[in-house]
Amino acid sequence: MDSSMETSISANSGIEDIKPVTVSVFTLGPGDTVEITVWRNKDLDKTILVAPDGIISYPFMGNIQVKGLSISQLRNKITAALSEYFVNPRVSVNITSNQSQKIFVLGEVNQPGIFQMAGPTTIIEAISMARGFTRDAKERNVLLIRGDKKKPDLKLLDLKAVLKKGEISQNLSLKPGDVVYVPATVIASVERFFKRIYTVILTITAMEYGIAIEPLVEDVLKGEGQSIPLTIRPKP
Repeated sequence: MDSSMETSISANSGIEDIKPVTVSVFTLGPGDTVEITVWRNKDLDKTILVAPDGIISYPFMGNIQVKGLSISQLRNKITAALSEYFVNPRVSVNITSNQSQKIFVLGEVNQPGIFQMAGPTTIIEAISMARGFTRDAKERNVLLIRGDKKKPDLKLLDLKAVLKKGEISQNLSLKPGDVVYVPATVIASVERFFKRIYTVILTITAMEYGIAIEPLVEDVLKGEGQSIPLTIRPKP
C-alpha cells in the first residue's frame, strides 16, 4: 500500500452521528512474529520473533530495527537490500503472531490509530499518544471497550473530570487490545451507542491483521460488509 495515498472505504448506508474514522496501518512491535519469504530462495525464508528492542536479524542485512514499521515498509526495506545480490527479488512479509502491546484510540482525537504500549499506560496517556482531543470531542463521554468485541466490557468515562478536577478514578490503566472511542456526541445509552459503532470497531481491530497480511484486505478495501464510511490513512 502506497504510504502517500489515502484509501477511502465507503458504504451504501451511514450511521447517524458517526463520522468516518481515520486510522493508521498496523505497525510492528516487540513480541510480533513475522514470516519472510523470498520466491525461489528458500534459504531466505525465515520466521522471526521481534526482540524486545524491536530488532530482527536477517541474511545479507544483519540487524534491522523494525519497531514502528508497517509490513509494506519492512518488505520494501528487505527487497531493496536483496536487490544488491539478486535480480528482482520477490519478497513477501506476513505477520503470524501478534503479541505486542497495542491499543486503539479512535474518534475525536487528532491522530486516531493503533498505538504501542511501552509500559503501563493510562487512558489520558493514550489520548496524548493520539495528539489530544479535537474541538468536537465530548470529553465527559469517552467509551472504553475491553475484551471480546461482540460481548465487551463497556465503560463510560468522564475524562474532563480527570483533566479539570484530578479525578484519578476515571483515568483507568489500559490493557492490550483496549479500544478508546472519543465521541462527538453525548452518549445517553452506552449499549445503544456501542451497537451503532460496532461495525467500525470490529473492522478496525480486524484490519490490524488485514493490512498486515495485505492480500487478505482486498475485500475490505472494496467496502464489502461495511455499513458506514471508513478511511484508512497509512503512516508516512
